[in-house]
Amino acid sequence: MSLEFGMVRGLRIEQAGDFGARAGSDFEGVPHEVIGDMSHFTVKAGDMNYGFTAEYVALTAE
Repeated sequence: MSLEFGMVRGLRIEQAGDFGARAGSDFEGVPHEVIGDMSHFTVKAGDMNYGFTAEYVALTAE
C-alpha cells in the first residue's frame, strides 16, 4: 500500500531532541484536517513529524 500526496505546500519537518535513527521508521498514522479548500496532513513516524497541506491524497494497493 502507498500514499501519494499531490500539490504539496508548506512542508514542515519536526524531529525530537532525543531522536533515534530507527525511531523515524515507526509509522504511527496520518491525521487529516480540512483548512479552507486545502487538506492539512501530519505524517507521524516515531520521533519525526512531517506537516504539510495538499490538494489531494491517493491510496494505492501494491
